[in-house]
Amino acid sequence: MSLMSRSLLLAGLCIGLVALLAERPAASQPFTFTFVETTFPSLSYGAVGFADVDRDGRFDIAAAGNTSRFQPFVPEAFIAYSREEALVVEENQETWRHTYEQEPLSAQMWHARMAWQDADGDGDVDLAMTGTTQPQFPFAARTVFYDNEDGTLVPVETALPDLYGGAVAWGDVDNDGDADLLLTGSTSDDAYVTALYRNDGGTFSAVEAGLRDVAFGDAAWGDVDNDGDLDLVLSGADNDGGFFTDLYRNDAGTFTRVEAGLEGLAFTSVDWGDYDNDGDLDLVLTGGELSPQVLDGVIQVYRNDGGTLTPIDLDLDGIVYGAAAWGDYDSDGDLDLYVSGGRSALGTRLTRVYQNQGSGRFAYVITLPSTAIVSSLWGDYDSDGDLDLLSAGLNSSGSPLTTLYRNDYRIVNTPPTPPDGLQATTQGGTATLSWTAATDEQMPQAGLTYTLRVGTAPGGTDVVAPMADPETGYRYVPGRGNVDHNTQWTLRNLPEGTYYWSVQAVDGSYKGSPFAEEGSFTIQNAGGDGVSTDVDEEETLPTRLALHPAYPNPLRETATLRYDLPDAASVTLTVYNVLGAQVARLVDRVQPAGRQQVSWNGTDASGRRVSAGVYFVRMQAGTSVRSQQLVVVR
Repeated sequence: MSLMSRSLLLAGLCIGLVALLAERPAASQPFTFTFVETTFPSLSYGAVGFADVDRDGRFDIAAAGNTSRFQPFVPEAFIAYSREEALVVEENQETWRHTYEQEPLSAQMWHARMAWQDADGDGDVDLAMTGTTQPQFPFAARTVFYDNEDGTLVPVETALPDLYGGAVAWGDVDNDGDADLLLTGSTSDDAYVTALYRNDGGTFSAVEAGLRDVAFGDAAWGDVDNDGDLDLVLSGADNDGGFFTDLYRNDAGTFTRVEAGLEGLAFTSVDWGDYDNDGDLDLVLTGGELSPQVLDGVIQVYRNDGGTLTPIDLDLDGIVYGAAAWGDYDSDGDLDLYVSGGRSALGTRLTRVYQNQGSGRFAYVITLPSTAIVSSLWGDYDSDGDLDLLSAGLNSSGSPLTTLYRNDYRIVNTPPTPPDGLQATTQGGTATLSWTAATDEQMPQAGLTYTLRVGTAPGGTDVVAPMADPETGYRYVPGRGNVDHNTQWTLRNLPEGTYYWSVQAVDGSYKGSPFAEEGSFTIQNAGGDGVSTDVDEEETLPTRLALHPAYPNPLRETATLRYDLPDAASVTLTVYNVLGAQVARLVDRVQPAGRQQVSWNGTDASGRRVSAGVYFVRMQAGTSVRSQQLVVVR
């Protein structure tokens, strides 16, 4: 094992053995979270996850890690099924009583990571997990994929590389409908690896993507530039001992590293979330940078402006080997921030909830028992509409601790409305699906994300799995929608046949709307030029005037602008710059009722390419006006 690798591991161990603690006095805090007694094993150096494995309408819990305070370490992994739930009223206080049935997972691992996904499109959630089964040098790296068979997680043999101390992240990289799998970490012989595997219905094959090999870091998919495919943030230490955080832009499955100015860290946590509700994904990054204390904790929030990430000075305390996660815990319509970890490798630790107070301000309002070497996440485990917390890590005395906190905030979070206006256009084996944005009582419209569902039969999920109940919209895992903020998404390489699809909206508490009324489309001549079709088998006229979001946005070459006319009208569609000057007039004529579209190639009236920046599209049909923002990047 290299000296650098040993140093990194030693740094992580040091955090867990230091028993210092610095917290704000409990009496000064507006407590919202209540500790829930469970029979879960106490874990650290591991991973935790919420998911409704048995589809009974309640989240189950999976966890893996180390159960011992000092060496020798004792790896363990389990899944706890919530089998019974009853409401008990005691002294006018509503409390929830839960009983759990725990089962060990086949792979008992620490330095573990896990992520849920319906990998085979059968309607339930499967699990990928990495870690080491050997608690001392030499480590025994292992990667396990569990297929969910009627609520039982069954390990399946795969060609995935055995890794530990890295990241596990699912995302549909090639837009073919099923989620692909990214793994990072160290092999047993101390080689750092980043591996991308294409998923074809639960069968995995390696893809050469040109990504940096890293370990002891994190990774997350997200459509950063709103162009209709998932980009990647990747962080950790490389084989030469450097610390990196890279942003890779995805263009139809081809990755290009972007000079985004992200701070290079190790023992990281990353999470995408639109904290300012402007319709694009912002980034929180935590981790360690080398210092005389071995590693100092860092936290940095990057605001996304049209695909460009800008660091924001929020004056938050940094953490290393911890967890950071966005979530609207107070149901006020914006994303709050949870952080937990060590201030440094040899110092104190903290666990805090920062409340989003708008205008880029976050207030430190809640302190929970401090942990380090921690895995944590938001999830509504008691199905009362607000976000609870699950965490596993080393407490202030250096002992492992698995904790479940119930959120007792009394503001009721209502689900968004379902989207409508579903439309589809097909050409060859490609289908472009679009819909009208939903609304929500708490969250601004721009902050909503969307989950797409596509199947080869009515109500099906075998092409794009939503990890949600197709009838009720109840979500089987907490998190953003699978197509982020987009209201248009393109699927590629579809076989010939008829497909059935719908979409739901997801708010900042990860509560899903009901799915929209199902539409269908047909792929014909998948190997040729194909034809264009509407989403429904019968032609229907739109019932209201609408200007749909431009796609792609930001615009690099050409954007398509689609609009609906319920009646024939005199239509003008004009592009303006931020000073209000007209740049281009795209439509100026009487048009019949129906669904219309026009393209803009980013040029002005003289045919010159416009400069990068923000532009506005204004459509007037008769006396009615619709407008939207369009970003041009070069």
